[in-house]
Amino acid sequence: MAGVVQPDNSIVLTWSGVVGATSYKLYETESPSGVSGATALTTTTSTRNPSTMRNYQYWVTALVSGTE
Repeated sequence: MAGVVQPDNSIVLTWSGVVGATSYKLYETESPSGVSGATALTTTTSTRNPSTMRNYQYWVTALVSGTE
């Protein structure tokens, strides 16, 4: 996964697709149950708009044949 901070302080995340994946779920350190609005992603990119300036860690999982 790659993350790039934009001039407006948003973070653009991109990752490689997984063969057979029907969707992706994005996680961040602040919300271990998943980022609000970042489940069932069907693309390999997401833009986050953090409310506070600090270090964030993100990870993504793929849903393949009904298994995360």
